[in-house]
Amino acid sequence: MAVLDRLLIVGASLAALRTAQALRARGFDGDITVLGAETHLPYDRPPLSKQVLTGGRLATQPLAGIDEVDATWMLGDPATGLDVNTGTVHTRAGLSHTADAIVIATGATPRAWHVPGSDLPGVISLRTAEDANQLAAALDRGARILVVGGGFVGVEVAAAARSRGCATVVVVRENLPLLRALGLDAASTVTASLRNAGIDVRTSTSVTALGDGLDGSLASATLDDSTTVLVDLAVIGIGVDPATEWLRDSGLWLSDGVVCDESCRALTDSGERTRIPIVAVGDVARWPDPLRSGELTAVRHWSNAGEQARAAASTLLAAPGEEQPYRHVPTFWSDLVAPGLRIKIRAVGHLVSADTTAVIDGSLDSESALVVYGHLGRLMGALAVNRPRHLPTLRHQILAGRPFERTLTAYLD
Repeated sequence: MAVLDRLLIVGASLAALRTAQALRARGFDGDITVLGAETHLPYDRPPLSKQVLTGGRLATQPLAGIDEVDATWMLGDPATGLDVNTGTVHTRAGLSHTADAIVIATGATPRAWHVPGSDLPGVISLRTAEDANQLAAALDRGARILVVGGGFVGVEVAAAARSRGCATVVVVRENLPLLRALGLDAASTVTASLRNAGIDVRTSTSVTALGDGLDGSLASATLDDSTTVLVDLAVIGIGVDPATEWLRDSGLWLSDGVVCDESCRALTDSGERTRIPIVAVGDVARWPDPLRSGELTAVRHWSNAGEQARAAASTLLAAPGEEQPYRHVPTFWSDLVAPGLRIKIRAVGHLVSADTTAVIDGSLDSESALVVYGHLGRLMGALAVNRPRHLPTLRHQILAGRPFERTLTAYLD
């Protein structure tokens, strides 16, 4: 086991908490300090676009296990810089923290969106508890909702808004919402279901400007087809970027995240390990995924935060040369529920890598199907639409590198 006395985790996220828990479970009894930009203890972000908007959960409900890790939580003071030679992190308040090892767990931030009027009151991104509370309050008032972007956050917000009886418009640049995430056939099914539920889905379209009303807040959106939509609140869901700005002058290799080796150790911009052990976990990390032939991969799903945290903790405590490669099959889910809409999406693997897909059980037309995704002859992913029973089996087969053609003929063996 590596000798560490002081450990610093930057980012009070799910991945941060899971790393601290894993370190304690593996016998680390040194000091753990966690720096967080928000004022809240770690909370679950997936419910922000799900249960929180329908009143089923508090936005800032802390994650279980926080009291068990014996850590010092320093919140509301984001990191602004890192000296990789001394293991020192600087913060906005002017404080400096030095440790024997550092965990980078700063997650991701909403991608910037710039159109005229995007700074109006009533234009938000859904990333924090405060964002979710503002949107939930708007739904309580029966606000007219505009969703910009057709990813999972966008369609989940649209479904939640419609379930509350709010007029909802979704504007998507692509041909379909979730096209990149699910592929053409599954995305077509979801889009048809959203429209059948009364959600106005505008595809191959973009917002060119937002307009204000007499009180100076958001009142309308102009689209590139010259139509105008009356709205009270706009949710911008065009993607996220890894939160690495604070590392810009650190000397770490930054490319759509913190680039790591196969065991989650952060690399310098010359491709070397840092002298002081530094690992990256969760949304901010990018590593050579052995399941994708070593391609640098960032997995920004809930499941990765926990599994990568455990792998990174093992790396920090391992003797030199005994670190293990991190192997992960992503899992993600989405529940779209409103009057006339009930789609439960469950998926495993890398769907966006697929060069071929096939429905192996049920049918997408009936909104009950099991779809498999292949790449270069290998099974790479599986999607269940209201039909999740066999996903655990398929997840194991993805991890084992099962041939795609074999899955078509006997996916349960």
